[in-house]
Amino acid sequence: MDAIISKLSTHSDATKGVSNLLELCTLAKGLRERDDMPAFEKRKRCLSLFECAVGSGKPKLAHMGIEGLQLLLRDSAFNSDSDSSKDEQRTAVQTLSHLSSLPTWDKGIQCQAVTVIVQLISNTEVKVLLSDLYAAIQLCANTYKTSEDQSVKLAVRAALTQLLNSFCINRYSNVGPESQDEIVVFMDMTALIKELLTRIDSGQQASADELQLGLDALYSTVSVQPPHFYKHQPLFNVFTTELIPSLLCLLQFSGEKQEKAKSFLERARSTTKSQRATIFTTSDMARSFYQLIEHILKLMAPLQQTSRSLTVELFRSAMVVPPPEKRYEPLRLLKRFTTTPSFLSSLLSLMALDDSVWPVIAECVEESAKQTVSTEVSVDAIRTLQIMFDAFDSISTTCDETNFTKEFFERIKANNDFEAQKNQKPEESEIHETAVVKKEISDSAQDFVNRLRNAAIEWLKVESSTELDQKFQKFASDFISHSSSETSESNGSETQLLNCDAAYICIYAALSFSLRFSETSPKKREFLSTFICDGCIVYASDGWISSVYRILQNDPLFASDNDKVSLSRKSVLESIIEDFDGHRNKLLIYQSIRSEIPAADDAAPPVIIEEREIKSKEMEQIDIWMHRLLSNCWRTIEIILGRFPLKADKKLSSEKFCVEGAEATLEAMRSFSRILRHFSMKREILWLYEKFGEEICNLEELREFINSNGAEKKSWPMSRVDALGLDLLFENALISGSLSFNCWKHVVRAIEFCSELERHQFCLTKSANTSYEQTNEIHGLRDLLGKPSQKDLSLKTIGKVLDELMLKIHAFFENAARQLNLPSFVALLDYIVAANENNLKYSDNGRIPESCSLLQRISKLVVGAAARPQIHLMKIWSTVSGHLAESSGARFPEEVSRLAVVSLGDCVQALLRDEIPGFCFNQGLFGVFQNMLCSDSCGAETQEHIVTILCSFIQERPNQIGSGWKMLFGAIKAIRIGNIKEKKKSKTSLSMVHFAVLEVLKKYFEIDDPKIFVPTALEFIFCVNHYLQSTIENGGGDDQSVDANISQNEEREGAIAETILQFVEVCQKLFIEYFDSNDLPAFQPLINRLKLREKSIDFVEDNYDQRFFDLPPLSSILREEDQLGVFPSDLNESIKSMKKFY
Repeated sequence: MDAIISKLSTHSDATKGVSNLLELCTLAKGLRERDDMPAFEKRKRCLSLFECAVGSGKPKLAHMGIEGLQLLLRDSAFNSDSDSSKDEQRTAVQTLSHLSSLPTWDKGIQCQAVTVIVQLISNTEVKVLLSDLYAAIQLCANTYKTSEDQSVKLAVRAALTQLLNSFCINRYSNVGPESQDEIVVFMDMTALIKELLTRIDSGQQASADELQLGLDALYSTVSVQPPHFYKHQPLFNVFTTELIPSLLCLLQFSGEKQEKAKSFLERARSTTKSQRATIFTTSDMARSFYQLIEHILKLMAPLQQTSRSLTVELFRSAMVVPPPEKRYEPLRLLKRFTTTPSFLSSLLSLMALDDSVWPVIAECVEESAKQTVSTEVSVDAIRTLQIMFDAFDSISTTCDETNFTKEFFERIKANNDFEAQKNQKPEESEIHETAVVKKEISDSAQDFVNRLRNAAIEWLKVESSTELDQKFQKFASDFISHSSSETSESNGSETQLLNCDAAYICIYAALSFSLRFSETSPKKREFLSTFICDGCIVYASDGWISSVYRILQNDPLFASDNDKVSLSRKSVLESIIEDFDGHRNKLLIYQSIRSEIPAADDAAPPVIIEEREIKSKEMEQIDIWMHRLLSNCWRTIEIILGRFPLKADKKLSSEKFCVEGAEATLEAMRSFSRILRHFSMKREILWLYEKFGEEICNLEELREFINSNGAEKKSWPMSRVDALGLDLLFENALISGSLSFNCWKHVVRAIEFCSELERHQFCLTKSANTSYEQTNEIHGLRDLLGKPSQKDLSLKTIGKVLDELMLKIHAFFENAARQLNLPSFVALLDYIVAANENNLKYSDNGRIPESCSLLQRISKLVVGAAARPQIHLMKIWSTVSGHLAESSGARFPEEVSRLAVVSLGDCVQALLRDEIPGFCFNQGLFGVFQNMLCSDSCGAETQEHIVTILCSFIQERPNQIGSGWKMLFGAIKAIRIGNIKEKKKSKTSLSMVHFAVLEVLKKYFEIDDPKIFVPTALEFIFCVNHYLQSTIENGGGDDQSVDANISQNEEREGAIAETILQFVEVCQKLFIEYFDSNDLPAFQPLINRLKLREKSIDFVEDNYDQRFFDLPPLSSILREEDQLGVFPSDLNESIKSMKKFY
């Protein structure tokens, strides 16, 4: 202290126009060592000296004076109040009295002087009373109102906020909870808030300065109140009866629209009213007001007392009363509430207490986005919506952090139960069939369900998805074998009700029905639709399937009262059924790793693609609640996200397109897509993809642009939003398509769009853009595209963007084959097939490159999914086989036909597996080749290609063809009767197709396994016999041309028959060799065929006499007509001779 006093006394300015400064320095020196002088007297002398120095007008002296004041408040020898007997002798009173001239000091000194006030009030060693705080507030207010300098005003506001915070924190830190001292502090806080309320006076003050300082002071005071403030009733009453009503009055007055005065008298009367300050007079005032609102809501939201309606009204008014173009602060308040975990907890508690809170939020954001006065507010509203989406999506991860109470979860559950009961609809009773079902069908169905019920309990223990699917197939095969033997013993004339493939499908249908029975009520049409597999050999009696359905409906497999069944949603059985029916719209769980040519004992462990997250019941209730809130305000969200278009419309001027709005909308859509996936909102995710498809992926416009350019080859305009929008679409495609299958339509359009655009841009650059020539590492498209810009991307940048997008498309197809559940995967294939059919059938030029690209992608998807369970392959094959077969027809371009056949061969190669006895899926795989050759729609080159593919199967994988041998030889027979038209005539009488056929038959004899050769030899003999028969017909016309054709056909058929006949001799030798061997086992299919033939012959012989001899004479039924060539009377004589023979 003496050092500062010495500086003041020796300074050159001390003697220049500053009266009494030296005398005051003399009186203040050496006071620290004087024990005979009380502390308040020491302070008085020092404070007088420092006040004189600060008020001297000399900057250097003033700075020394401020330094002295600060040192005095820190020095215990001067700031002690132990010997102060009067109130005016306390440190706080003395210091504030000597600072009373603060409003008149220089502005530079004022900014430093207010820090002294903050130091005084914040000092825990100084006794500060409520009256001292009032004096400090008044001193700051006087300084604020008299100063015109902005830096001084900011310094005063900062000082006022800090000193109030420090005062309240110091008071609360010195008392214990629920103590008598805490009650005293609560009483002081009550008085303080009342005093501060008089300064804002419900907005009646004409001065904006007092309103600004009053709001700052209230904000600082309320922000440090403890959560249990409501336990002190007077303080709580101040909040509910004075503070909140005053703020509501401020809001209502600020939100009033000023009517234009028409007359001079009206204008004169409105002069006084127009001078009144509102919270929107300045941006700082609005910010302070909404900071105050924020902390009041934080304190009041968790309370469940009668103040709830008042709190909701305050929140509603804060959101919707301000004009839409002035809602910067309401939107900022929403951002703070949703980004701070503690605030988010308060907001969610308020939303749970009152259903009107969420509509108020939605209305505020919607009106802010719709208004056209301020584009900045509209963009900010969209960004606010994005932040809210992010917050709602992260609720599950921040549950512990936000400290949700038990009462909160109970309210959420009560709300969900109420809504569920209100929206519950009476179940539609299905129309029961009245037709009489045969007893043996019902018994068979009951036996099937009983066996399945017992097996399912054991299946729940299986831990391998591959093993479990094999058990399903084995169960179906055993059941069909058992059912066939029982039918044969009871009545040999009965036909088989169903095959193994249908029984196998029924296992999945029954398990799916039983697992979903407790959650939903599956309809019969859904159960029956499971059996639809076009292209696969699946047959079952409708009555048998209906019986199974009725049995399961009355008694599901996994009944809740069955102690042996424990469903945890974690078992492999439940997972593969979920992969099959896609009930929860999730990605595939299990995907086995298999080799290209699977072996019979291939049982590689499954890879878990997606680990199911088993949520707690509380979080499931929150998901249901949030799903309902978002669904109820969906129209509002749609309006907000549709405020700014993503792409500039050519019909509008460029000034009307807002880049910032488009960027904000895209980012909001990115967050929106995450929350839609989180809460499984199907309708909304479809709308999002429709918007992308309409505004970004305009495929028709692109094709028209490419065709109209001709030789000019202009570049397609692409913006930054277009690139990021496509990136977002592909990034979320898998999960979005799983939620809503109609999203695949827009995903496929986007893939076509990028492919055609990439092909067009490549023609412009004449080189692939695979090297970026960059120095910095690029992470995604954002780094590549840079900052938002109104201009379109350059040609080089578009090439790089398309490279990135094509890589994402490539990864999409790889992941889709491995990760999509069965219904979603089939839906994707359906849309790709539909898009390719549109390219082939309904376009002028056939779109050959586009069609070839889609065919390759279909093949890639099918081949990539080859490791799935058998039922997945059946559904996949039924989806693509017909289209691939049709695309190989001669009416389509040669490039397309050739690629379709290649794709078909690759698909069959990937899907072909070892068959369990009784199954006939492989028969469906090879049946498509037979149908293609029988339809006579394939050219000679395509036919040769098909036969070559069949030859490769015989050569490489004969042990896996199984039931496909019949269809394979059927396809070979179809070549015999087909109309082969080759572009180039062969020098020999045989065509290239016939040479390929002979090669197939030759490869067949190279099979050295009798277990394959013997069961399939019968089909081979039929095929050979077919080729040995003559097909020469006289087609009419000129005799000479007919003779020439007959001669040519005879030569060709003679050459074929001559070669084929050699195979018969080889076949005979092999049969003799095999049947002479004792190692050759009995083949059950051949034995069954012999038994069936024997039974058929016995049946004919037993019933011949009864049916044949009762026939009336033919002459009594048919007329004698010369044109028929045969007379009924002659036939009567033939019949009589036959009767004599028998």
